[in-house]
Amino acid sequence: MLKQSMSNKHCIITSGTGSGKTESFLLPLFAQLSKELSRWGKSSGTNKNYWWNDSDLADKDIVKDFKLSPEIRQRPNDGRPQAVRALILYPMNALVEDQLTRLRKALDSDKTREWLENSANNNSIYFGRYTGSTPSSGELHLFNENGVKKINKYKVEQLRKELVALEKSAKDIKEHIDETNKSDQEAADLIAFYPRLDGTGNENKI
Repeated sequence: MLKQSMSNKHCIITSGTGSGKTESFLLPLFAQLSKELSRWGKSSGTNKNYWWNDSDLADKDIVKDFKLSPEIRQRPNDGRPQAVRALILYPMNALVEDQLTRLRKALDSDKTREWLENSANNNSIYFGRYTGSTPSSGELHLFNENGVKKINKYKVEQLRKELVALEKSAKDIKEHIDETNKSDQEAADLIAFYPRLDGTGNENKI
């Protein structure tokens, strides 16, 4: 599968449950992205601004020109070409959630972050999840009764609340791991249930 797909062949996988179908289509994708990584310039890394915890931050500081302001965006200074490199479609949301855990472990683990920093100019491979439960989809603006464009305060607040909840869940998991003395593998599995808001696995996009 890897050899054929990397040779620009169209491939179809048909096999039973637990036979490795996921790996067979993800490995060629990761291989292609790894080839591209070497051509990307050095990245300054992700924005570590946890703005959702600042209750005094006004909407006008979060949204500028009806887009997230550079100070708020996760990666405002990436100089590499912007493009969607792959689109994976699933027939059920349950399958999406299962795959997200695998993707986080593969693309956003501590070991992967270390490798990307040292071997890929600190670039990361980003991915997103778009389902009915994805928060704050759509535009950050709306029009009032006079047809004047203005910030969609509901969308901004919805995004803030979602990020606060995700951060709390991640902290709760970390405390549980510390209190129960989990093994490294068990800890990695638990951490992968939630996106890390300082890294690549932030599936809650606008």
